[in-house]
Amino acid sequence: MKQLLGILLISCTLTAFAQNASLTGVITDAATGETLPGVNIILTGTSLGSATDLDGRYTVGNIPPGTYNIQISFIGYEQLLFTGQTFSAGERKPLDVQLNATSIIFEDAVVIIGEKPLVDVEDASTGSTMGKEQIEMAPTRQIQNLLNTQTGVVQSVSGIHIRGGRNYETGFYIDDVSARDPLAGTGFGIDIGSNAIEKVDVTTGGAGVEYGNATSGVVNTTTRSGEDQFEFNATYKRDNFGINSDTRSNWNQQVMEVGMGGPLAFQKKLTYFTTLRLNFSDTYIQNPADQLVSSLYPDPMWTPFQDNRWAGMMKFNYNINPRQRLAFTYLRSITVNQDFNMLRITGNDVPFNPGYQFFFDLQPDNANTYTHDTNLESLRWFHTVNNTFSYNLTFSRLYVRLRADANGRDWRPDVVDTEFDPGSIVEYPATIFNPNDEIVFVQPGPGLSNNDGIASLWHDHYVLEYTIKATGSLYSKDTRNRLYFGGEIKPQEMQWIDITRPWIGAPVELANGEFTQSYRLGDLSDVWKVNPLMGSLFISDKLKYLGLIAEAGLRLEYWMPGAFVDNAIADPNAPVADVIREAYLEESNAIGDRYFKMRLLPKFSASFPVRENQVLFFNYGHSTVMPHPSFVYTGLDPFYADRSTLSFIGNPNLNPEVDISYELGIKSQITTNDALNLTAFWKDKYDFITASTILLEDVTGREVSRTIRINSDYARVRGVEITYIKRIGKWFSGNLSFSYTRATGQSSSANDVLKDILATGNSV
Repeated sequence: MKQLLGILLISCTLTAFAQNASLTGVITDAATGETLPGVNIILTGTSLGSATDLDGRYTVGNIPPGTYNIQISFIGYEQLLFTGQTFSAGERKPLDVQLNATSIIFEDAVVIIGEKPLVDVEDASTGSTMGKEQIEMAPTRQIQNLLNTQTGVVQSVSGIHIRGGRNYETGFYIDDVSARDPLAGTGFGIDIGSNAIEKVDVTTGGAGVEYGNATSGVVNTTTRSGEDQFEFNATYKRDNFGINSDTRSNWNQQVMEVGMGGPLAFQKKLTYFTTLRLNFSDTYIQNPADQLVSSLYPDPMWTPFQDNRWAGMMKFNYNINPRQRLAFTYLRSITVNQDFNMLRITGNDVPFNPGYQFFFDLQPDNANTYTHDTNLESLRWFHTVNNTFSYNLTFSRLYVRLRADANGRDWRPDVVDTEFDPGSIVEYPATIFNPNDEIVFVQPGPGLSNNDGIASLWHDHYVLEYTIKATGSLYSKDTRNRLYFGGEIKPQEMQWIDITRPWIGAPVELANGEFTQSYRLGDLSDVWKVNPLMGSLFISDKLKYLGLIAEAGLRLEYWMPGAFVDNAIADPNAPVADVIREAYLEESNAIGDRYFKMRLLPKFSASFPVRENQVLFFNYGHSTVMPHPSFVYTGLDPFYADRSTLSFIGNPNLNPEVDISYELGIKSQITTNDALNLTAFWKDKYDFITASTILLEDVTGREVSRTIRINSDYARVRGVEITYIKRIGKWFSGNLSFSYTRATGQSSSANDVLKDILATGNSV
C-alpha cells in the first residue's frame, strides 16, 4: 500500500511539472553582439528566476500557467521589463534579448516592453507616479493640483498634506535636489511649469535614505530632456472668448506654454530642452487692483493680471558615451499676486481660504503685493565605472526671494507727512458713536479701508543654498545585492526682514523746519542674517533572494546653526536664558569654536510574494524635519530686539521634529489591466514645536516675559488606504481610492498655544 501511495505521489508531481511552462533564451550586448554572462532574469512578484551562463544562455522552469512580467537586468545596461507575458501549460517560450549600455543606475533605467504595469510589486514603498502623458491630459496646469489627485494627498490653502501631516513635513525635490523655500512655507520653492515635467514620483511611505528633512512624504519631480529628434509643442488656453471677459463666470485666466528640444548643432551627443510657461488670472474674487506693482519688478509688463506666474526651464545633456553623462538644468519662476497665503511660517499661521485681503476690498491697490522669485541651477554627473559600480555627483544652487510690500511702494517714506495706517484714518461715511460726551468717537462706515491707508506689513527674505551631493551603488555580480551609499552638504545663507508699520521711526518735519531723529525700526521688527549648515551621510543594503526583497539603511543627519547662534551663546549680554545656554553647550558637539548636533535615523523595508503577482510589504523608518529658522534666530540680536508684550525670542537649542512610522500592506496585480493595493500605516510624532513663555533680562536689566518655541508637543497618526486601478486599452486609465486618516495630538500648529499665553500671561 505504501509503495502504491508513493508511486501515486511521484506521478502527481511529475504531472504537475509537465503542465508547467518554461522560458529560455540568449542575452547579448546590442552594440557588440557578445553574449553576456550573469544577467538576471526574474518573473516579478514571484520566486522564479535564473541567470545566464558563460554563453549567455538561460532557462527558467516550473512556471505555472498565467500572465507574468519578466525583468532582465545587468549592471551597466538598461533594465528591460517585458509585461503581460502569458504562459500556457507545457509551453516552452523563447525570449532572446539585446541589452543597451547606459550611464544611469540600472534600476532607474527601465525600458518597458508592452503595457506599463499598474503597480510595482517589487517596490516596498508606497506612492504613485504621474507620467508625462497623464500630466498633459490633466485639466489643471499646476503641479500642486496634480498632487491632490493622489491617494493620501490633500491640498489646502496652506499647502500639500500627506497622510495627516502638516504642510511643512513634505519634502519637495526637482531632479533629486531640494526645491523648497525653508522660510516661506509655501511648499514648492519654485513653480515649475507642467510642460517641463517628465514625471512626478509621490512617495507617501518608505522613502529612501537619500531623502531628508521630510516626515510625511516626498515629492520628486523629474524634468524633461531632449531627444535625438527635434520636437516642438505649444499650448494656449483661456476661460473666455475675449468678448465675454467681464462676465462673473470668467476668471480671465490665460495659460500659454511653449517647449522645444532636440540635438544641438546636429550633435546627438548634446541635446537640449527648453520651456516657457505663463499663467495669468484675475482669480475668482474678480476684484483686481487697477495695476499690481512689485518693488522687485516694477515694470507693469510683469503684472498684467491679479495673479501672475512666469516659469521657464533650460536643460542640456551631454552623453559622452553610454556610460558617462553630464546634465545641466536651469529653472526660474516668478510669481506676483496679492494672496497673503504666499507668506506662511511653515503652516503655523492661521490658514485663510481664500488668501484675499478683505480689509482692502475697496482699495486693492493699497494692499500687500507678494513677489516670489526663485531660480535653481544644477550640474549632475553620471558614471558607470564597471559592471558592478556606478556613482552620481550633484552640484546645485537654489536662490529664493520673497518680498511683501504695499503694492510696490518703498519700505518707508523719507519723511512722514501724513498718516499711513488705515486703521487710524477716519473717512466718511462715518457715524458718531457718542455725540453727547466730551470725547466723541466715530464708527467707520463699511468697516473696510477706504481712506488711502496702505498695508502695514513690509517683508523681505532670501535663501541662498548650495548643495554638494555624491551617491554610489555597488552591486554583487548577480545584481541581487546592492550597497547604496552617499552624502551631502548644504551651506546656506538666509536673511529675514519683517517690519510692521515701517513708517514708524521715519523722520517727521517739525514746525520749525527741523526733522525728528529716530532709531526705531517700525512698530515691530525682526531682522537677522545667518549662515547655517546642514548635511547627511547615508547607507543602505538591499538584498533579493527567492522573491524576498529586504533593505536596511541608516541616515546620519547633522546641522550647525552657525556663528550667529554661537556668538549669542558666548555673549552673556545676549537675550538667551542660562538654562538654554547650558543645554546648548551640553547637547552639542564642537569643531573649533562652532557647534553642531547629529541624529541617527534607521530605516527598514521588506516585501515578499504571497502568490504570483501579489506581494506583502512592510516599512519602518525614522525621519526628521528641521524647525523654521525664525523659531531659532528671532530676537537674538539685541539691536533688533522686539520689545512688545508678546514678542518672540529664538531658541538656539531647538531640535528637529521626529517621526517614527510603520506601514503594512499588500499589492496585487490582479490582471494586466486591474490592480488593488491595501495599506495600513501608523506614525508616532514627537518633539513637535509649541510655544511657551520665559523670563529674561532686557538691556536695562529689567525682567521681562518673552514667547519662546520649545520641543514638547506630540501627535499620533494612523490610517488605511485602498486603491483600485483600472485600465481599458489605451483610451482609459483611472483609479478609485479610499483613504481614512486620523491624527491626534495636543495642537494642530506651533501657534495654537499662543491664545493661552495671551489669556494667562504665564508659561503653559
